[in-house]
Amino acid sequence: ATEKYLYIGSHQHTKNQGRLCLYNKDFSPTSRCLLENMSANLYPLPSKGTILMLKRNDILKYDEKNNEIETYIENCFSAYYAGSVTKIYADRQGDFFAFLRASTAPSTGVEQKSCLYKLKRKYAQEIQLQAAPAFSSIYDMIQFGPHEFWLGTDNGILSFRPKNDSIWQFNYSIGRGITFNQFLEDRQHNIWISTLRHGLWHT
Repeated sequence: ATEKYLYIGSHQHTKNQGRLCLYNKDFSPTSRCLLENMSANLYPLPSKGTILMLKRNDILKYDEKNNEIETYIENCFSAYYAGSVTKIYADRQGDFFAFLRASTAPSTGVEQKSCLYKLKRKYAQEIQLQAAPAFSSIYDMIQFGPHEFWLGTDNGILSFRPKNDSIWQFNYSIGRGITFNQFLEDRQHNIWISTLRHGLWHT
């Protein structure tokens, strides 16, 4: 949702017949369909009126003010990861990140664990997570301090400090063996963390 509109994205994986629709927040009956025949997974960004959307293996950017949709990154991930982006995250500096769920490469049958990418204009830079404990899936991400990021994984919360755009150094972990699947920061800057079968945590 933005100040004026509510966006609703739907998807149908088998036939890729989802759509993106816009509704007025004053509950008037006016609505319009912006995109059809796509998997409309929405990722609102901190800048008002800007939304990133995943369409198969492309990322689209919608500008609400000018009512324009452009391709932000085209064919940005490896073929065996197409359509498996778990989430797109925008940090405090306005940089975009995407993490991809674990999958099996169809050509080789090799299991691929979750990958983290920094999204740049027209391409995605994979980030190497150095010295990290073993994990299979990344479920969520949050910036914790000016130079620290937390990743919620199936083997605890992993803290990293970026060395550069392509290498992050492991810092410490919390809750080894527990799956942490979502972070939420409230207005008092407390961080609430949901888990799989281990209750709700907070900082």
